[in-house]
Amino acid sequence: MARLVSCALIVLLLSPTATNAWFTEAVCAVVGGVATVALAPIVLPAVGFTSAGIAAGSLAATAMSTAWSTGVGVGLVAAAQSAGAVGAVGLIGTVAGGAVGAGVGHVIAKAGSDKCCGCENDCNCL
Repeated sequence: MARLVSCALIVLLLSPTATNAWFTEAVCAVVGGVATVALAPIVLPAVGFTSAGIAAGSLAATAMSTAWSTGVGVGLVAAAQSAGAVGAVGLIGTVAGGAVGAGVGHVIAKAGSDKCCGCENDCNCL
């Protein structure tokens, strides 16, 4: 866990620019994937996705109720319950964590960029 935090701090201290944005995005994608795998066994039971099922009165129970009544997020709740039951995330969860990390890396890279990217004289274009 300490390595994960130090890796994230190194990325933040790199002061990303447009020339190394790909590096920031790649590092954040890896950190996101690793964090997903490392933290899932801690976070999922804490919010109510346990090996015995969804805990009554928990955040997971609220999510399940909302998902079933609206029809939105049913698959996400099912995937979280499955991961909580076995205490780990699979390939899809790891890839999703990596994708979130890459998105965060993109935002960090763009926020740290002081160069115009060349699309119609807009320095803040994505």
